[in-house]
Amino acid sequence: MPAATAEFTVENGKPPRLVLGGDWRIGAAPPLPDLRGSCGLSFDLSAVGEWDSSLPSWVVRAIESAEDAGLEPDLKSLPEGVAKLVALARAVPERATGDKGGKPNFVERIGAAAQGAWRGGVSACDFTGNAAISLAKTLAFRTPLRWRDFFALIQECGASALGIVALISFLTGLILAFVGAVQLRLFGAEIYVADLVAIAMAREMAALMPAIIMAGRSGAAFAAHLGTMKVSEEIDALTTFGFSPFDLLATPRLIALTLMMPLLCLYSDAIGILGGIVIAWGMLDLPMIQYWNETVSSLHPEHVIIGVVKATAFGLLIAASGCYYGMRCGSNAAAVGRAATSAVVAGIVLIVIADAIFAVLCHILDV
Repeated sequence: MPAATAEFTVENGKPPRLVLGGDWRIGAAPPLPDLRGSCGLSFDLSAVGEWDSSLPSWVVRAIESAEDAGLEPDLKSLPEGVAKLVALARAVPERATGDKGGKPNFVERIGAAAQGAWRGGVSACDFTGNAAISLAKTLAFRTPLRWRDFFALIQECGASALGIVALISFLTGLILAFVGAVQLRLFGAEIYVADLVAIAMAREMAALMPAIIMAGRSGAAFAAHLGTMKVSEEIDALTTFGFSPFDLLATPRLIALTLMMPLLCLYSDAIGILGGIVIAWGMLDLPMIQYWNETVSSLHPEHVIIGVVKATAFGLLIAASGCYYGMRCGSNAAAVGRAATSAVVAGIVLIVIADAIFAVLCHILDV
């Protein structure tokens, strides 16, 4: 098997040529010759025997070297098969994700972070605008809901979550009552455990704890579901056929979780108060009727309304976070995992921020 050869020839009266010969195999390609000292370059591959991908890749490097030396390669002198492969290789740009030979400095990192934050902000604003338009059209009955899918989402966000919400709410009420009992017993005011549990659950914990649960449950599920559809190009197919992904995918999830969170909040209220009753009866020896009467006298409607409004806002934020990261997911399985993780983290952060805003508003409004 003759070895691969490459010779740069310059003859009087003829254009300079790069003559290749022998059998070309990966790992056996010759080095590039010195291509300087001419004004053009043609190729002669008539003596080439068998060849594989090493030949077109070598020719591409030769063309790039010739262009760097100021030569004008004549690509028409290449055989048709090699010319097509060379044209294809030169048509695809080099990926910008490779190693650039060093870590970026501090200023570059700051710039990259600023650009990423700007792109993220623009993307979030675009999603918010599209979601608002889609919600408005749906609520105005201009865009019909797919009721079968909607009721499936209602079940997923509501009935299927009752078990875990009940467990967490019961334990939350139990903990609040226990901590309050330890301190209030020192002053002989055990009966005020009922006030503590009722108001804390109604105003804060019954909205906050189910929201965190749903961020890890429904928020991640939304992101994973939509991310998988993005990877399998189902969302692109919907767009191609003229359907709005927001109308079919995002809006039903936003409405479903926003509707279910207030109901879960009221359910959590009841279960949390039940946990307080267990501690009052088993640890403080308080009669249940006395505990219940104290709960009813301390729990005013505004406390429940504040919790329900919080839960509604939390549900909207959780659903928006899950849909946002799901619909901007990458194109591989790892991207789906990152989208689910980002949806949960962003959802919990938004819940805490919104809860702080509600606390300030309640203080300003004196409610």
